[in-house]
Amino acid sequence: MIEVDNVDKFYGSHQVLKNVSFKVKRGEVVALIGPSGSGKSTLCRCLNLLVTPSAGRISVGGTRFQFESKTKLPSDKLLSKYRSQIGMVFQNFNLFPHRTVIDNVSEGPVAVLGRSRADARKEALELLAKVGMAHKSESYPNQLSGGQKQRVAIARALAMKPDVMLFDEATSALDPELVSEVLSVMRDLAKEGRTMVVVTHEMAFAKNVADRVIFMKDGSILENDVSSNFFANPVTPEAKSFLSHHS
Repeated sequence: MIEVDNVDKFYGSHQVLKNVSFKVKRGEVVALIGPSGSGKSTLCRCLNLLVTPSAGRISVGGTRFQFESKTKLPSDKLLSKYRSQIGMVFQNFNLFPHRTVIDNVSEGPVAVLGRSRADARKEALELLAKVGMAHKSESYPNQLSGGQKQRVAIARALAMKPDVMLFDEATSALDPELVSEVLSVMRDLAKEGRTMVVVTHEMAFAKNVADRVIFMKDGSILENDVSSNFFANPVTPEAKSFLSHHS
């Protein structure tokens, strides 16, 4: 479902991603972990082209892009079509503050997918029920807790019927007592067999929910292994050190 081949990313002379390659199978949950500044979020944003790689190839759902130093982003139309198959959940929610919860969730399918407003609202309500937020459908974002906003953001991403879900530190901006309600929704999505790439500091989630763990440091992938193997037998000194501080 996802193929990343030899991806580099430079900001000026600073290289943030170094020859990154991996694959994600349909229905697989992959956790991207590693110390801060290791390139995890940049890699996640490269997958839906919010960040343009400096070199390499990225393919999601059969749509492939090749990047070189002078590569320009594809047309807005192609980019919009590509991104519509990728749901992205950010750490800071990105909800429209002036729209109700149900409007936040239903707007994308109407504007991008051409769904009727009635159908989109009906489906939005079903998705809000799925993430435990149907009772807040007519509320505004400023009336919600951080955990509630993030669950609405997940429903909004799901409304586009994406092939892939990306989570970029979806719980890191939340108060500790609100983290579990968002992780619970993410666990349920994993059980449904959704293809997910999750940048996370939540080691219990990576250990118990992810099928595979990719460990990054300084822009490179140092380990890419089945979750149970990685946590039981990390190979590199860097991964051993990281786990000793995060378990």
